[in-house]
Amino acid sequence: MMRECNQTMSAIYARRLLDRYDVQVPQDIDLQRIAEDLEITIDEDELEGCDGMLQMISEPKCGIITVKSSIREPGQKRFIIGHEIGHFEAPAAPGLGYHCASADLSLSNQRIKPEERAANEFAAELLMPARLFAPRLARQSPSMDLIKDLAADFSTTLTATLRRFIEFTDNRCALVCSENSKVKYCVPSKEFGFHIAHGRPLDKNSLAIDYFEQGNIDERMQSVLASAWVKNSRIQQGACIKEHSIAQPNYNCVLTLLWIDEDIDRRYSVEEDDEEEQELDLDHFTPDGKRWRW
Repeated sequence: MMRECNQTMSAIYARRLLDRYDVQVPQDIDLQRIAEDLEITIDEDELEGCDGMLQMISEPKCGIITVKSSIREPGQKRFIIGHEIGHFEAPAAPGLGYHCASADLSLSNQRIKPEERAANEFAAELLMPARLFAPRLARQSPSMDLIKDLAADFSTTLTATLRRFIEFTDNRCALVCSENSKVKYCVPSKEFGFHIAHGRPLDKNSLAIDYFEQGNIDERMQSVLASAWVKNSRIQQGACIKEHSIAQPNYNCVLTLLWIDEDIDRRYSVEEDDEEEQELDLDHFTPDGKRWRW
């Protein structure tokens, strides 16, 4: 299943740029041609303190994008280029130069400057246009195998592709990135319904923990206890969800797709509802009912 994604202004600008070209399939997204048409030169160099850089000249408008030469993954390079083109095409660029660190180039990082977040949104739409990406999710069950296929088609990284998938899916899914046996970040789909806290230690019943404790991981979609990931009293006892985790040794992290493929929400009996009402005895609250009376 899939949903329509609300298009930000950055995504709209990316779509307008793509409309200049006859893009019918992902392979038609030629960043080199787009850059040349915008009078942008793309180079690689040994950058320090950043993964990508844009130098701009206002009159006539042109620019130079520099990508860190030590970066080997083609999908990562493409995202950096798309990000810097986003800076170039921004309607109200605050400056004539950008030095973008790896943290600025994450679709899941909401603590970055607004202009960096906008450039990421631009890059996501430029590289994975909604009109091409969303239809490929129809009648497809969530899995990292699907994400790998999409990443290969769009020449994007697994992380960026999974993050884009989370935007469009109607399934109860979440992207979790783990590092040093802890949750680095979690991005849930709109329907996921649960919160997985940043910095929380991985549960022993998760599959992701195996990479950090044993150095390897069973990279298949499997059922695990829901409590391994979701700590909530309203989950049925013994309920399971699907976990598909993939190790990324180059980054010393694990990328996980969680999928709640069946109803795991606890159903309360009339007797339990009555017990809960009794536990919430109003005599123990202040008269306004908002604070517990000690």
